[in-house]
Amino acid sequence: RRTIPDLKLLLGSWRQRLPNSFERVSDWNDIFLWRFQIFDAITTNFSWADPNTVTTLHDRPFACISLGRTARKQGLTEVAAFSLNSLTDCTIDVEYAFLKLREQIVSLQTSSVESLKGGLNLVN
Repeated sequence: RRTIPDLKLLLGSWRQRLPNSFERVSDWNDIFLWRFQIFDAITTNFSWADPNTVTTLHDRPFACISLGRTARKQGLTEVAAFSLNSLTDCTIDVEYAFLKLREQIVSLQTSSVESLKGGLNLVN
């Protein structure tokens, strides 16, 4: 019987190691792209395991939301929207779904009236 090593503690401490909020979004993007490659390697190496167990090791929703928040705070609303919209291809917890929706609405809050209406349609 094969078992998955306990990576939660390691990945949990890794999650807290983020770039500074004032650093360029391209630096954030490089770090998160590298992390996504690691998550993909974990998925590939443990493809024999229960998919729900492997999903708990992923941190893709947290990374996309963090990148979106940083891009929004730096005034890069298109980058924020792209990062948040990239979460459509993976399953996310309710907590992350709420954070994604919150970031989408807040990033549209400073936009034009039409964009604000689009943000309100997200809630409906």
